[in-house]
Amino acid sequence: MVRPVTESRASSVSVYFPGGPNEIWYDVEDFKPFRGTGSINIPVSMDKVPVYYRGGSIIPRKDRPRRVSTLTHDDPFTLYVALDDNKSAKGTLYIDDNESYDYKNNLYIYIKFKYKDGVLSSSLIDDARFSTSAWIERVVIINAPSGIKHATLKSKKLGTTKLQTTYDGENRSLTIRKPGVSVMDPFTITLQ
Repeated sequence: MVRPVTESRASSVSVYFPGGPNEIWYDVEDFKPFRGTGSINIPVSMDKVPVYYRGGSIIPRKDRPRRVSTLTHDDPFTLYVALDDNKSAKGTLYIDDNESYDYKNNLYIYIKFKYKDGVLSSSLIDDARFSTSAWIERVVIINAPSGIKHATLKSKKLGTTKLQTTYDGENRSLTIRKPGVSVMDPFTITLQ
């Protein structure tokens, strides 16, 4: 969710958080949670616009800075897993060639991500066929449980691999570095 700042010289804006009393929204920069429904006055500046992840969402992003968007086509993805009150999340990723209408001939890939009970999994949604070199560079779990020592990746092409994790207590996030798995290869990552 983005709240654009359209007022001249504004130092704060009112942001309405929808969804009900159990809804969680996380600031995309520091992962600060906002709970419930209602309006909150948020400070803004030329460098800070209110942008939030909804709890229960998995957001694939390409985080490498580039001068033009066309250079990002082969960049790896970071998955941001914003947990809800049930400690679960889900999301999708769609990839095609970014240029043609070949998607009409099933030349795309559509992926479903799910996080539940400490396991992140991916699966293909349909039988479309598209070849991509896209891969997962990092996974960031927002509002992650503490005490995680490592994660284990299982995929058909990579087999079983232990992954390095880092817990950030200030931002209450867990980062899983370099899973290195292709988005075309269904996988599971289990927190331990």
